[in-house]
Amino acid sequence: MFTHSKDIKLTRKPHLCLFCERRIEIGESAQKTFYVDSGKGGDYYLCKWCATHIDDIVEEYEYELSGGDLIEYVSSALYGTKCPKCNGKDYDFNVDTLCAKVILSCNDYMEDMVCGNHWAVSLNELLLVNIKQEA
Repeated sequence: MFTHSKDIKLTRKPHLCLFCERRIEIGESAQKTFYVDSGKGGDYYLCKWCATHIDDIVEEYEYELSGGDLIEYVSSALYGTKCPKCNGKDYDFNVDTLCAKVILSCNDYMEDMVCGNHWAVSLNELLLVNIKQEA
């Protein structure tokens, strides 16, 4: 497989980041990669955060890059996380690579009501610390 990547200082149109699936807006910086595999070619874009950290993540997991992988890695890294308010483990999360954080919302019940607590975790700490602990 042949690949060639180049940094784009300011995008001229919106794109979708292959790794985190966040929309890269007009005027944001990104990385564009062109590839040829088995005679077929194409390209994909990575947002600034993913382009900076993807090598560490993919190398650690010894895994080839595919769409939406960041969500899977975050889900694994969050395993065992508890709500700071009710200590519950039932939550939803959204990844915000623009701000490099994961926003969590608790769905556990506390005194017959949904807790509803929201909190954030640093994406850098969550993934990169998790990788160092596994090494």
